[in-house]
Amino acid sequence: MNYKEKAKSAIIFGADGQLGYDVLETLTKLDWKIKAPLIKELDISDFEKTSKFIKEVKPDFVINCAAFTDVNKCESEIDKAYQINAVAPGYMAKACSELPTTVFVHFSTDYVFSGKNQNKPYTEEDIPDPLMVYGLSKLAGEQLIPIFCNRYYIFRLASLYGIKGPSGKPYNFVDIMLKLGREKGKVDVINDHIMTPTHALDVAEHLPKIITSNKFGLYNLTSEGYCSWFEFAQKIFELSKIKVKINPVSLEYFPSQFKRPRYTVLENKKYNSLFSKKMPHWTDALKNYLLLKGEYK
Repeated sequence: MNYKEKAKSAIIFGADGQLGYDVLETLTKLDWKIKAPLIKELDISDFEKTSKFIKEVKPDFVINCAAFTDVNKCESEIDKAYQINAVAPGYMAKACSELPTTVFVHFSTDYVFSGKNQNKPYTEEDIPDPLMVYGLSKLAGEQLIPIFCNRYYIFRLASLYGIKGPSGKPYNFVDIMLKLGREKGKVDVINDHIMTPTHALDVAEHLPKIITSNKFGLYNLTSEGYCSWFEFAQKIFELSKIKVKINPVSLEYFPSQFKRPRYTVLENKKYNSLFSKKMPHWTDALKNYLLLKGEYK
């Protein structure tokens, strides 16, 4: 389908973040009419101003890529976590519902699951049970949106990496590994958290077809397959041909304010049942990212 022939309009919140950057770039290339206010222009925690802005612009889509993702800070800044990850999306959904055709698009996380006693990927039907404030606040956002809005998409993502890097951080995990590998020649990497690393650009490039389909609801949307962070690091160094000594360590090796889940693999069950173009396997996604960075040897 040629999306340029069906160019839409959208507001993107969080367009300066890792996911938002790729979503903005992708939709701009498709000639979508985009408004992407930065936080200094419009703070989404100012609910009234945000709602007013949505109603004035009247876009086809409101795409919320903004989130409070610092899992450690969420534990100590609980109010902020819920304001940004739950209440703000609720207000956005309500504003969208008051417009005749506007669709709300929101992103959640694999951390809505605890990973306890889990040995198979989570589907959209599994019952969430977060271990920490970050996951709890994101789950609250998931639960608020359908209360206010019928035309919505919620996408659960996992272990994102992208060209822009996470907000407030200069590097994503892949870039950190490349940097430490070259500088130190050895790295300690967690080997008992199983997940699916996902390239933000893949999410962004699959997004237009899904959100213009009117097949609303909750979706898992990650790369296919899964690995530990240790295995992910191994593949990074293998593809970039950097010789590094990798030391596998447990989650407890890195002190944290909260208990991280050990298994957060998501299955794209709903997406795969409705759409023919699959998300790439995580190894292929990583290869494409390293090609973009000029690191694939």
